[in-house]
Amino acid sequence: MGLLPLCTDFQEEKVRTQVEGSLGELDGVLAPLSGQCIGGYEIHMGESRICEENAQGFIQLTNQSDLSTRADGCVRENVAGTYLHGIFDEVGFCGRLIETLCRQKGRNSAVSGQMSFWEYKQREYDKLADVIRENMDMEYLYRVMGLA
Repeated sequence: MGLLPLCTDFQEEKVRTQVEGSLGELDGVLAPLSGQCIGGYEIHMGESRICEENAQGFIQLTNQSDLSTRADGCVRENVAGTYLHGIFDEVGFCGRLIETLCRQKGRNSAVSGQMSFWEYKQREYDKLADVIRENMDMEYLYRVMGLA
């Protein structure tokens, strides 16, 4: 799409790893997010690098398996990209991002009572389980499975 000045080299081996880190020293719209701690996972088959001077790194990551650190992603003006999945699952990061963007637009973010994505998923799984229990013959199901 040409939004970020990145060059990517595809690799034969897929990267799949849990990582933690923090956002770099950012400029512009995203500057208030500088230093924000984040975590997530990577799953990709390439390595990207910044190809122009008018952009900066986005995240400094620490690999949890060997504690090595490296830069990831790219930011240019109000566009950011990263290989990191799951950053929007974190309440702290999302809250600061929403507050930052709302402030830029002169809006009240009213971010309160936030629920993490994990908590949200658990709540939804509980609702699904309740519906299944209400609409299935659970005793029969347990007998078929050999649990009763």
